[in-house]
Amino acid sequence: MGHAEDAVYLNANGITFAVLVDGPYEEIAAFAEFMGYTVPWYSNADVDDPTVGVPGRISCYLRRGDDVYLTYWTTGRGAEVLSPSFGLLDMTAYGRREAWEDSPDRWLQRPTHAVLRSDQHGTLVGPGNHGRPTPQWTRTSGHTAQP
Repeated sequence: MGHAEDAVYLNANGITFAVLVDGPYEEIAAFAEFMGYTVPWYSNADVDDPTVGVPGRISCYLRRGDDVYLTYWTTGRGAEVLSPSFGLLDMTAYGRREAWEDSPDRWLQRPTHAVLRSDQHGTLVGPGNHGRPTPQWTRTSGHTAQP
């Protein structure tokens, strides 16, 4: 999400960019506020619609009055437009170093679509939790991790 913090250009063109996240809204709102995100975040926890809030998916909707139409969606590599770091990795000699790539011996390779994480000192500690974000900040007082 850190790559799409500011939607001013989209807003100027009549587009609303929003983030849909699983989980209780109270936790989502506290996280978005703490991180300083300016785009709206919504919970899809109580939405019973298979087209809304699919993890790792970008969806586009057209609203005409009270009617809403799903006009586009993509997942996987198609959703990487929100993570330009992947494209930059593709330009380097090492690439993404994903397991499917034909890399030279001794080049560390990672599971496909692995999210890397680091410890509090910035030292790489391996793949993340199956694409779920791993906290990389110091928590403010009163905020604790939820199980």
